[in-house]
Amino acid sequence: MNTEELTQVVTAHQSAISRQEQWQAEHETRLERIEAILAATAAQQQLNTQTIAQNQQAIANLIAAQELTRQDIAQLTAGIADLRNQVADWMSNRNQNE
Repeated sequence: MNTEELTQVVTAHQSAISRQEQWQAEHETRLERIEAILAATAAQQQLNTQTIAQNQQAIANLIAAQELTRQDIAQLTAGIADLRNQVADWMSNRNQNE
């Protein structure tokens, strides 16, 4: 091989090395972006998990409050029925005493 051929080979290798370095730099940048997206996704997933837990607790609280409301309504209804009976008894006794 003569000097000119060696120079061409060296130039071709340097060009290939430069292209490889550029390709590697581009892919490292893409990998960094992917890693950032994965980290953001993991953080969002953690937030979603916390939000789901909070929502489930809120739903449980609403169900418990609804049950209390049902109990309150049942007690109020029973109280009204008892009051109606007491008023009816009182009126019956009043009418008998007159």
